[in-house]
Amino acid sequence: MCRPFLSILVLVSLGSALAASSTLTAIDLGTPYQAAADAATVKDETDYLNSAAADLQVGGRCMKVEVFRFDSAHFQYPSGAQPGTLGTVNARLKAAGFSVKALDHQNDAGTTDDSFLAVRGGLHLLGIVFGDQKEAGLEWCSLSSGTTKSTPPPTARPLPAPVPPPASSATGRLPAGNYHCFIAGQFNAKFDFGSIRLQGDGSYTSQESVRGRYGYQAGSGAVTWSAGLGPDFRPPLVSVYQAADQSIKVTYQLDAANTQFMTCWLGR
Repeated sequence: MCRPFLSILVLVSLGSALAASSTLTAIDLGTPYQAAADAATVKDETDYLNSAAADLQVGGRCMKVEVFRFDSAHFQYPSGAQPGTLGTVNARLKAAGFSVKALDHQNDAGTTDDSFLAVRGGLHLLGIVFGDQKEAGLEWCSLSSGTTKSTPPPTARPLPAPVPPPASSATGRLPAGNYHCFIAGQFNAKFDFGSIRLQGDGSYTSQESVRGRYGYQAGSGAVTWSAGLGPDFRPPLVSVYQAADQSIKVTYQLDAANTQFMTCWLGR
């Protein structure tokens, strides 16, 4: 989730005195900032951080919340306010013995949010540094129970049941031989379209000299071609064998707007 940039504007209006360290962590953040103590603001930020904790699945809820607005008049980060503030906060936390884990990074129209989890002993902090190139804010809270969401140990699972092979890998066989093909034209006309030769070992050669292996699903009659039938036979390519007349009916895309039908009979 991306932190509404309105938070920075709200904090500007508070006019709180400049502070030098966090009462929650006793860390000197190294640059003047304005601490927001307004009850309504703290409640809103607590609600937001609790929502972030749930979304990020860190476990626990916020107990004590601190919100800071870094005064852009007192610092000049070459990389910009938000990334510079993020770097300063991470460095100060690590120097104070916290381990810091990045959780999420969001950027929305130039406003950037970086959330993190900082842990030192029993103190677990969920923090977010938000802002843009000119202004930045920091909010964090101590999480209840001082624990993050744990992952249960893996449990043994039974082996899955074997999955039947798809129709394309069926090993059924069709009668071997030349299947002479005709395509349908206007006024019931039929046009000779060469032959597809099926071998007894499951291989085939199409009328366009494409070689591959065919699959045959006896239940549905579906026939598949591992290498297709050739460039003239554009997908979707659907083939069905009809045992009654030993024919293979093929439907394919002639062009973007037209579907073509072809029937190939054994030995004709």
